[in-house]
Amino acid sequence: MLPIWTSKVSNHVKNRSNPPSPLLSSIRMLNLRILWLLLLGAFVPKLIYFLFSWSQSPSPPPFLVKPSKFLPPPPLPPSPSYYPPAKNDRSDAIPNVVHYVYGYKSQGVEEEEGELLPYYSYLAIRSAIVNLQPDEIHFHYKYKPRGPFWDLLEPHLTLLETPAPDEIYGRKLEHFAHKSDVIRLQALQHTGGIYLDIDVFVTRSFAPLLPFHMVMAMEASPNSDRPPLDPEGLCNAVILSRKGERFLERWLESYKDFDGGDWAGLSVRKPWALARRYPNELTVLNERAFFWPLWEGSGTESRIRYVHEESLHSFEQSGQFTYHAWESLAMNYLGALTPESVRASQSSFGKLVQAFVTDNDDVAYEKWRQLKGIGN
Repeated sequence: MLPIWTSKVSNHVKNRSNPPSPLLSSIRMLNLRILWLLLLGAFVPKLIYFLFSWSQSPSPPPFLVKPSKFLPPPPLPPSPSYYPPAKNDRSDAIPNVVHYVYGYKSQGVEEEEGELLPYYSYLAIRSAIVNLQPDEIHFHYKYKPRGPFWDLLEPHLTLLETPAPDEIYGRKLEHFAHKSDVIRLQALQHTGGIYLDIDVFVTRSFAPLLPFHMVMAMEASPNSDRPPLDPEGLCNAVILSRKGERFLERWLESYKDFDGGDWAGLSVRKPWALARRYPNELTVLNERAFFWPLWEGSGTESRIRYVHEESLHSFEQSGQFTYHAWESLAMNYLGALTPESVRASQSSFGKLVQAFVTDNDDVAYEKWRQLKGIGN
């Protein structure tokens, strides 16, 4: 006698051998038709749109010359001989080359010797050496600085005696600051790199910024009524750029409208206007990146006093890349710096620059004082 389970299997096989009922077949066919209709409903509109778009494309005009038939573009004009070739030939990175423009203030009709390099400028350049570890530092000058602090720095610099432009696009450039504005743009246009004002202190590496094409930062407006994203402009005290950037070309071309009486027109406001018009050509950082704290306020409310007399602001914890010391407004503090005062300082600024003091600074400072004629 067979087990009970064999009879169950036999019945199951018999049931499977029975053909499906006509009703079940109709339902299956209906489901297939519905599926096809859904697929057609999803595909046909896209097909119609594609065919319509293709039919609307303009026909090539008569006498068309395809770009592939163009002759090669004319070569770019050669860089002036006083600009060295670009250090980094990679087209996708900003070269780690620092540029300074200094010594364009008139020293007198017969005088060709530059001024004594002050201690704060020495510390600023030292900050770039320490924190950026640049491949080169290009020092563009007309009157070469001198003095003991200069002697300490000169071995680290590539000296480039760069002519001061007297005009641009037929517009006279009379003030040394306007000449400097043009030279920094031309230097970046020809070689690329990192431009820094002589009163900019580097607080950390620029490595996160070098992969971009060009980088600038906002200079906040001292007018608190203006929103944060409506700054005074983009400050040209710090500029990072690859060589040959189109934004630099546009900026230089804007000097066709140069007005010597408009101090910040082309150096601060114009790059911001260009950035809003051509946002894909420039990476814009907010004011906390390079130019914080700002210079505004007076007396006990002065941001400059806040940095030099108090210790509430931490340049390390802020994460900012640089501090612009606002040289013309902070000279009472910057001009009084000594190696001894920096080492003993507990202020925010003092703590920042302590890392840039060397054992050679004390002897150099004594020599500098003697040359300046400063008594004990």
